Amino acid sequence: KMGKRTNFSDNIFFVKFARKYGIKLPSANIICGIPLEEDLDILTCMDNLHFLRFYYDRESFRHTIIALRLAGRSRFHDGIPAEELARFNGNEIFHLLPKGMTERIDRFSLFDFSASQNTLWDAFAKMNDFYYSHAYSYTIRREEENVVYRELFDGEPVLELVLGDVASGILREANERILDLRDLLTSLGARHPETDEASVLAALDGLKARHLVYFGDDYGSIISVIDAGI
Repeated sequence: KMGKRTNFSDNIFFVKFARKYGIKLPSANIICGIPLEEDLDILTCMDNLHFLRFYYDRESFRHTIIALRLAGRSRFHDGIPAEELARFNGNEIFHLLPKGMTERIDRFSLFDFSASQNTLWDAFAKMNDFYYSHAYSYTIRREEENVVYRELFDGEPVLELVLGDVASGILREANERILDLRDLLTSLGARHPETDEASVLAALDGLKARHLVYFGDDYGSIISVIDAGI
């Protein structure tokens, strides 16, 4: 809804390899209270935290939750309905001024304002803290004819998957690049010509359900969450 040029797949890719190569990300901003924000937007953000579970570290990767402040110069301002603009009334200085100074001016031309926050952001913050307080890790390796993925939570095993050729191929092809579906099908078909689109879509859905692969609408911007050098 913010119309950013990057998407969540880009964020995963960046965090994944920043952590791999020891690049610190001291402040990754989570912007809350955007115009026309809905409960579903926040719930989606909460689910997205699990895609980053292997990369939380208070020293190397820290989320900073900040409220959007809207000003007249903002690219959002002109396209926002009047009733939505009315929600943005939080400013530490504006409300201290005499009404004679403020009642006939466009307040957004002088100050920026934030909206009152949806209480779901409190739940988001608690969930975010949970990931910083616990450690997820994984292994993925070939064992005889199989590729086996194991996931651990605070050192205890919580998941074991034997990955088929299609699923392991997806993790391999989308490991170091973000792919659209056509490119993924081409790459998989080059190794295994018998691979069909239906089996790839089913494997993608299964991997995303396990939060091992992320992709957007219409299977766009596919990226492996884990570093799958298999």
